[in-house]
Amino acid sequence: MSRKHTKTCTWCKKRLDYEEVESPHLSEDNEVLCDDCYDEKYRRICPLCEEYYEDSKTVEDGFYYMIIEKREGSDTIGKSLQRGIYQIIQFPFFADGMIEGHYFSRAFKKLRILTKEEKEKIKKEEIKDNEICKDCVNEVTERASSHS
Repeated sequence: MSRKHTKTCTWCKKRLDYEEVESPHLSEDNEVLCDDCYDEKYRRICPLCEEYYEDSKTVEDGFYYMIIEKREGSDTIGKSLQRGIYQIIQFPFFADGMIEGHYFSRAFKKLRILTKEEKEKIKKEEIKDNEICKDCVNEVTERASSHS
């Protein structure tokens, strides 16, 4: 059966809706996926705008990360990372240990620190260290430059 005529998701076996049949999402193995399975495997939710965005696989994809809490000492390998928006420029950027993980500071390029208002918003909404989408990076950076 051709991909165009597949009516069910290869992974969860859910029946595909009209849009999913007409424009199917494909896995790395060329399997047809429903929106839910594709989102779970290949997309992330930005903690700022709460929209899905494509999960970056490489540095060239423009992978961004927002460091919320000040990172010093044992949980940062290399120099300290302050609260701010960083671009990941090298993989791996994080090592996960059994008890705690470590960021590799050399893997990050600081785009800018967070404003007082952003820090308060993040604290209020309890957003933790997380990846953010390019749209939010652009918006936050543009807003900062227009206030300068």
